Amino acid sequence: KLDALLGIARLNFSPIFPAGAEAEISRMAASDNELYMLDATQGNILRAAVTGRGYEMDAAFDCKPGVYGNNTLGSLLDLLILPKVNILNASVLGVDAAGNLLYCAPGQVSKAFSLTPPTTNWGRVTAMTLDGNKLYVLDAPARAVWIYLDKDGVFTDSPLFFFGNQIPEIEDAIDIAV
Repeated sequence: KLDALLGIARLNFSPIFPAGAEAEISRMAASDNELYMLDATQGNILRAAVTGRGYEMDAAFDCKPGVYGNNTLGSLLDLLILPKVNILNASVLGVDAAGNLLYCAPGQVSKAFSLTPPTTNWGRVTAMTLDGNKLYVLDAPARAVWIYLDKDGVFTDSPLFFFGNQIPEIEDAIDIAV
């Protein structure tokens, strides 16, 4: 009766994967028909696709740390869904603590690019978010948020500092949203 008075509607819990995901999921991002999950233990991104029976893990999806051409990616620590139309045909973007980006899509070889470090260099990339053609990167230990502008689908130019003269105490921040 208290729920009714407070306008609370209780929902039945139903796990996405009845047998578990066999991963330590630290972040998730969903599109219309896909669920991407960051495995904090392995530092890679997992993918599940919507089926008629719920979600099904995509064992063939490959989006993990490693060497990609001239770029070496460490454990990924954040992810975000990319717009459906992008020049790299990627569906998800991951980042490591050193500012390396990994563009991934089902059935494709992942592509890696390094963000141009700020003039003060990185403390440690903590999180990122995308708004239109701007990538916002949180560097909590350095008390900084950096803005990268999209240039032909990648973020290659030097970043802009988000804050003015008053820089907030954000050393303990764990995420960012726009």
